Amino acid sequence: HNNDNTYRFQCKLCTENKNHFPNLPIENWPQRPFFLRPTPGSSTRIKGVRFSGDEEYLWSANNNDLDHNNNSTTDWWDKLNETWKSHNSGNKTNNNNNSNNNLPSMCPQCYCIPLNNGNESKGKSLFIDFESDSFLGTLMIRVRHSNGSTPEPYNDNYGYFSGVNRQYQCVIQGRFKKGNIPMTECVTGQIFTRPLTKLPHRLICRGAIKVLSFFAPRLQASFDGSTPMAISPLGSTPQTLIVKHASSIAKNKYQADSHLEDHLEEPTEDSERLIPLSSKPNPSTSSMTRAKARKKTFDVLCKNNNKSLLFDTNRVYTFEFLQHLINFTTFEVNLGSMGKLSLNEILNGQPLKIMSAHQHNLEEGEQLNGRIAVNEQILDVFWSFEIWHEKLIHDAKLNQKCSA
Repeated sequence: HNNDNTYRFQCKLCTENKNHFPNLPIENWPQRPFFLRPTPGSSTRIKGVRFSGDEEYLWSANNNDLDHNNNSTTDWWDKLNETWKSHNSGNKTNNNNNSNNNLPSMCPQCYCIPLNNGNESKGKSLFIDFESDSFLGTLMIRVRHSNGSTPEPYNDNYGYFSGVNRQYQCVIQGRFKKGNIPMTECVTGQIFTRPLTKLPHRLICRGAIKVLSFFAPRLQASFDGSTPMAISPLGSTPQTLIVKHASSIAKNKYQADSHLEDHLEEPTEDSERLIPLSSKPNPSTSSMTRAKARKKTFDVLCKNNNKSLLFDTNRVYTFEFLQHLINFTTFEVNLGSMGKLSLNEILNGQPLKIMSAHQHNLEEGEQLNGRIAVNEQILDVFWSFEIWHEKLIHDAKLNQKCSA
């Protein structure tokens, strides 16, 4: 297992705060057109990539997988290709057999991590163990129509996405490292550091916010200005939220087990709920009904600025996020009767985020220290990952040239 200092190492671009987009050439992206990584500078760092049924890593940030410059020597996609050699399909991850020596370096704070497509067999989903200054946990993400996580090309007729309209699932499980954080001050969503471009007519923007607000009533959204955003409460945004007492394992370690890849349901037991519900649903109700009760109760707490409920460092929290509006393959968002919007034309070379943070006021004399400010408050990040599509890279490079 890793020690903390190993995965705190930074590559040159991260050290100089210049890692604005993936420096691995698009033709070498193992799951092209997608590239998933932690957000450089967010304190999110990768401990290792593994199969859901294994504790051993395919790639880890320990000394065996990093050279003397802290660059990766054997990547998870190389290990997958070795595992699949016995398969006739030969559906290799897209690494074009280039030697790692010829590729730009990546460190645990910008390393390329895997997506799943839902076709994986039990125990073979790809899990990412990570840590930040405030959270320790495991990430699993599934994107419909993606490739590179299974030996065969994606098949929509079976697996996780078969028969459902969702396009994306993200599950994060782990424990908070800092106590006394009010749940109602914690948010999740999208924050951008540059203005959006080619925004549609203001009426369509209002319509988009209305669509999003239907799913997240406590949404904070602003699509214009220098820091566009769409964030909502961490306690009411997830489709599923489960709380369990942590086992007696060491405080500085956490690995989710293979149950994280199973079908998840909103708890029926009070001991596993995030919050006590004002009116308890019948245990025989659906998971969706129980989730709606949690969302409604939590949004009332937010509205009343109730800060009595705190995240507990001795519990393990599971957050499941589902998405059906964005088609990641075409990189479009579906707004129903308002049509489809091309995300690469709007995002100005910026990725979509998997992000959660503690939103709070600055203490007297406290400095920003590079943290993002939103509505005159700051965000202390629990986790932050970036989903890049190859369509974003052209504009990302243009923006870097303009700011140089």
